[in-house]
Amino acid sequence: MKILFLLLFPLVAFSQNESIDKMKKLPKVEFERAFNDSIQKLESLELWNFIKNAKESEIDLKDFNSTFLKRFETVESAIEMIFLLEILIDQKTEKSIIENTLNNKKEIWDKGPWAEKFWKIIRENDFKIIESNHYTINKKGEKNIT
Repeated sequence: MKILFLLLFPLVAFSQNESIDKMKKLPKVEFERAFNDSIQKLESLELWNFIKNAKESEIDLKDFNSTFLKRFETVESAIEMIFLLEILIDQKTEKSIIENTLNNKKEIWDKGPWAEKFWKIIRENDFKIIESNHYTINKKGEKNIT
């Protein structure tokens, strides 16, 4: 029963804005488990809100870098990818790891309205990303069709 509680509690109780405060009251091991579980399961704006609240609560996100990295490597939407990318950059994650995932997930982020935001971040951080023969990217991250 305790295991069931630990698995379901983060899903139910921690989807609200006050979730971080509730999590901080848990014993350290349970807090870490719930926090990691939330990183893996929250989506889109819920994930962004959770990360924002964690930062505001002064939680050291570096402690969860490996979970953020796993999520970044398996992400399936550009919006989630941008949140995670910004965290990984803030945490000074090894560039080659970020570059590898950006190259592998290019079909997710290099289209639509998110592409220029990603290219701008890529340029600002001097990431080595394979560019297409169909366009060039300027220093601002803007695409120019060739």
